[in-house]
Amino acid sequence: MPKGMAKLSVIIFWCFSVLMGQSQDLLVGVGYSELKNPFEAEREAKKMAMGDLASQIQAQVRTEFENLTVENKKTIDEYTRSKIKVISDLQIDGVQFKVERKGRVTEARALLNKIEARQNYFNKCQLALNDLQKRWQFIQQLLKKKQQTEALKQLLEASKIFAQLEQDLMIYVALGGQKLDAIRPNLTHAELDQTINQLTNKEIHTVFDAVNLLSFRLSQQVPVARQIKIYPFEYEDSGFGSPFSEYLRQEMTTRIKDYVKTAATNQLLLLVLGNYWISGKKMILLAQAQTNDGQLVGSARVELPLEIVTQSGVPFKPDNFEQIQNDNAYFDPTKLVYGDLKFTAWTNKGSYDLLFKEGEKLKIFVRVAEPAYVRCIYHLANGMRTPLVENFYIGQELVNKPVEISKEYEIVCAPPFGVERLQIFASTEEFPELQSAKQVIDGQEYEILAQDLPTFVATTRGFIRKKKNEAKSAERVITITTIPANVQRK
Repeated sequence: MPKGMAKLSVIIFWCFSVLMGQSQDLLVGVGYSELKNPFEAEREAKKMAMGDLASQIQAQVRTEFENLTVENKKTIDEYTRSKIKVISDLQIDGVQFKVERKGRVTEARALLNKIEARQNYFNKCQLALNDLQKRWQFIQQLLKKKQQTEALKQLLEASKIFAQLEQDLMIYVALGGQKLDAIRPNLTHAELDQTINQLTNKEIHTVFDAVNLLSFRLSQQVPVARQIKIYPFEYEDSGFGSPFSEYLRQEMTTRIKDYVKTAATNQLLLLVLGNYWISGKKMILLAQAQTNDGQLVGSARVELPLEIVTQSGVPFKPDNFEQIQNDNAYFDPTKLVYGDLKFTAWTNKGSYDLLFKEGEKLKIFVRVAEPAYVRCIYHLANGMRTPLVENFYIGQELVNKPVEISKEYEIVCAPPFGVERLQIFASTEEFPELQSAKQVIDGQEYEILAQDLPTFVATTRGFIRKKKNEAKSAERVITITTIPANVQRK
């Protein structure tokens, strides 16, 4: 081990050792489908069940992660923090399915034995760690022999292995695993990337240079694909973006085509997700590529002076950043009252990494497990709230089917811009009437709620907690970043 190569900070992995201390040995995800074709119905129901199961793990990891960092006053590096959200997109190993057809509805249950899965992930981590350690030793030999081209190739592969190890280890501990000493690396991901930086020795003078380097490093790891989709980069692990998010997406969409090979006959779809982090006087760009079935195939990191980003003239924080910081306590996914009514919600752009430009139309969809009323409140960037959908009823004939609840309206992205939120409620009982009044904001007329945010949240969640005649209710929140139509450097 070369001088200066420190051991991985114990807190990065130790902090997950108390995650998900559940008493039951079985995790269950549930999905439904009413498609007529039995094969398609089973596939759709399984996909929903898998997503439900993965979301349970992701939510528990995030909850314990937040608690531990607050209680122990310690921080986790941006690599680990970036991967918490991605768990919801992973294929969880060891899942068994139970599928039943109940009348018109196909129900799938994704069953994960925590004891067996925990051992499976422990084994995976051990194999990855052994591979990583042997590869690192080989890299040191290559560097001593001045074989830099082969060393860079091995380093990029090691970075991908490290990223997969971080994800697998997180799931292992989330399932109750505690044998961390046997699977803890003796180097950090950042140190690995510093060696890559020394070999590539690329000077970064502009954001374009940084994106170009990030695209190159990813391209050395990912396979040939039919299509590559770049998502807007997220500001740290906040769940929202900024005009800079869209600027990065545009630049990377252009640059990555120069490096990554595509083939029309290939069925593989590559998804690139990213974060950008502020660390002192630097900005850190992190990107990872995965296939549409959740397999991680590439990971890359680039650092650039924050001054360069500032000079670009593209804001890397939303205009209402301070307002969002104040409101976060009410929308923190670890503190939301999700209720006991099973339902999902998404937009025409999905439900994560959402960025809408001025003039783009927003559509909202839900799927409920039983007949229910739906209410949707839109929290504007200026802190005001407007009801978009009120007591939209979904009857038995539409249960477990995608339903557009915004079809009676044309919701167009308009000022004010910034981070905004869709707060969607579903209940088997009709919602009480809201108090509101019309108001013009930036030339647009809105129906604005009279209550401030704390009062509205307390009143609404109080309704969710209330049990009347076995009524069921639940809440979901979708975060959206809205920006002007044209995002360009000055």
